[in-house]
Amino acid sequence: MQGESADITEQYLSNVLGAALVEDAGATPPPPALLRRAAGLFVGCCTALIGFLYFTVVGTALGPLLLWPRTRRKTLVVLAGGARQLTAWERRRRSVYFGDRFPARNVPDQRILRYLATRMYVGMLTSIVVGLLVFGAVLAGLLLGGVVRGTLTEVFVLSSGGDGS
Repeated sequence: MQGESADITEQYLSNVLGAALVEDAGATPPPPALLRRAAGLFVGCCTALIGFLYFTVVGTALGPLLLWPRTRRKTLVVLAGGARQLTAWERRRRSVYFGDRFPARNVPDQRILRYLATRMYVGMLTSIVVGLLVFGAVLAGLLLGGVVRGTLTEVFVLSSGGDGS
């Protein structure tokens, strides 16, 4: 009797898991290409800048109203409304460029504001790192161009004050 229930359970699990694996295999899109991900990273840096501007301008304007208890609730609704729009843009960006899927559920305003603030800092840090990488790549290209042309040694000799002999 016990062996029969184990067989039935094993068969049920294999049917359920097999169906789930087949459904997931058909629904999962292939991973995005490197160029698409790079474009998504660039757009993410831009949306982080927009989030920073939103918090700077709107947060500064509404900040004093958040301190007063009578206007706090309505001010939070206004501040969270813009944050919800920015978060919706972020979700669309992640879906388009990275293939992420998000559940449709109602998230409290405080969590959205916290997410957007964290996303803003991470995005700004990513922007700085990407900017420094591009700057380094440009400098490396200029250095390599100087070596190929043979003009790099002349610059070093002239800057050291020597006459080249």
